[in-house]
Amino acid sequence: MPRLAPLIAVVLAACSSTDHGGGEEVTLHVQGEVAQPSPAALPRPQPVARAPRPPAAPRPQQIELVVESDPPGAAVQLDRASLGVTPVAANRPRSEVAAAQVRVSLPGYRTIEKVVHFDKDQHLSFALAKEAPAARPPPPPPPDEDYKLDDLKDPYSAEKK
Repeated sequence: MPRLAPLIAVVLAACSSTDHGGGEEVTLHVQGEVAQPSPAALPRPQPVARAPRPPAAPRPQQIELVVESDPPGAAVQLDRASLGVTPVAANRPRSEVAAAQVRVSLPGYRTIEKVVHFDKDQHLSFALAKEAPAARPPPPPPPDEDYKLDDLKDPYSAEKK
């Protein structure tokens, strides 16, 4: 059977070069089995060349943490370490899992705490609320009788005379 493949190629070449006059159809009948080429003999597909992707922009290794408050001048702590007073900016290492607690405090105002993550730049703005005045204890009640020390009588004054 392997001899049929060259024979078929010759017949096809002859048919394609012959003028059949006016577009007649030619039908070729082949009898018998056609030899299948081995997988190694088949032409291998050529890999498609793709345009290289531009390299991704590198992610910054630091994030910027900006803290503001209204009114300004509040003390800012990051996990109990002082960052300064508002407005304040600081750089910290980028991390997908790291977090810290920001604490903003100003005398006469309520302290605010917030957890922040260091996966991207953070811009925090806090509106501080005034503390309620401390409750004063009520004044002591007035005495039942209004008296002066001079008005008191010495019970032993008669004996002294």
